[in-house]
Amino acid sequence: MTEVARSSGVKLSKGNAKSVKVATLNKWLAPDDRDHPPSLQAIAAFVAATGDNSPLMPLLSVFGLEVMTEDDKSFRDYGKADIAAKKAQAERKRLEAVLK
Repeated sequence: MTEVARSSGVKLSKGNAKSVKVATLNKWLAPDDRDHPPSLQAIAAFVAATGDNSPLMPLLSVFGLEVMTEDDKSFRDYGKADIAAKKAQAERKRLEAVLK
């Protein structure tokens, strides 16, 4: 996280800190400690550093949004292609009927 934050110039905690101490991580991760939430920049740095999108899910769910994995995108694209193919098939049948 520190490397991601330094390379992007974001702060991970209050003040000028561009690194996170273990104590800060422990506060962020403590389920009962609601007084020390990580900043959005810290969450973004975590996601970038780990590739784990799960910390974004609670934030996005407030807006009715979800994180899509690459597999999710592939299934979505497959579904769209399937629907387009069915529409094209129906149009082809309609045109064939007109031409007969």
